[in-house]
Amino acid sequence: MVIINKGYIVKAIVKSSPAKGLEMVNKNKPANPKDDEVQVQVTHVGICGTDFHIYSWDHWAQNRIKPPLTTGHEMVGIIQKIGSSVEKYKVGQRVSVECHKVCGVCRYCRTGRGHLCAKTSIIGVDEDGVFAEYVNLPASNVWSVDDAIPNHHAAIFDPIGNAMHAVSKADVAGHSVLITGAGAIGLISIAIARSLGARHISVIEPQEYKRNLAKELGADIVMSPGDDAHQAILKATNGVGPHALIEMSGHPLGIDSGLDLLQPGGTAVMLGIPSDKIQFDLAEKVIFKGLTIKGIIGREMFNTWFQVESFMINNPEAVEKTVTHVLPFEEFERGFELMENGTCAKVVLKLVD
Repeated sequence: MVIINKGYIVKAIVKSSPAKGLEMVNKNKPANPKDDEVQVQVTHVGICGTDFHIYSWDHWAQNRIKPPLTTGHEMVGIIQKIGSSVEKYKVGQRVSVECHKVCGVCRYCRTGRGHLCAKTSIIGVDEDGVFAEYVNLPASNVWSVDDAIPNHHAAIFDPIGNAMHAVSKADVAGHSVLITGAGAIGLISIAIARSLGARHISVIEPQEYKRNLAKELGADIVMSPGDDAHQAILKATNGVGPHALIEMSGHPLGIDSGLDLLQPGGTAVMLGIPSDKIQFDLAEKVIFKGLTIKGIIGREMFNTWFQVESFMINNPEAVEKTVTHVLPFEEFERGFELMENGTCAKVVLKLVD
């Protein structure tokens, strides 16, 4: 446990040991920011599926996370201090953060593909994150939040960016779309796909709570997994299957059924993170169907952020339906329990009124 008994003490949510769970601890407030950093008072944070992997301590987390670690990478807050070389931002400005810290000089970074940088360090995964009252962040990673976007929406720029990145790579305009997995990112993908011109949207999701939300967000067909779902989706797509698969579940059955349904020549974008290694029939499900598979990581910096800002300003109702719970920071355990029970979409924790 990280408890320091001197200086300005702040609360943080920490993965302190290699076991299931997280805990709230006291730690020192960060020192003054470096020349190229800003210090932010965090007002709201979002609990991500990645945080749930860390909380659950599954196979992925065990192989990636090195406790002790302050978790979290979705946030909004107010700049309190700026480094000496920071010119773009000022004290009092409201900001969110791009959680992927990249080198800025490699081939990928220099060609607008920084999300593929081999030297990426992810805030809240590879280094201490934003589940804390104060954090120091690189000025190059923060994003000024438009006044039209409320805090509990601005806290989830990051996951909506994941959804935007995935849907925009799926060629949905005028086509039928299947979304497997209706967690928060899958749910907001429904509204994004519709805004980008999708003709028909099907969703497969095992949990009733999330199926109901998918209907509210405008999906044309919402089904639990199984043969009935396959038949309904094939019927709705004239027997050929959807043109695009947006795979958000990371579950072997979700991946398998999605690839089964996808029409020959279709495109699958894969964002859901499996909790362990998976197997599927590559020849029958991909090669012989002529599918295009696209892995999605993070957001395109910062093109995706401009797209998300526009979407959030113009579609606040969709974002509001996706944020199903806003809880006090101290009730973080309840947020993870809601995720474990499948009775939420996006949970936001509030640190400051």
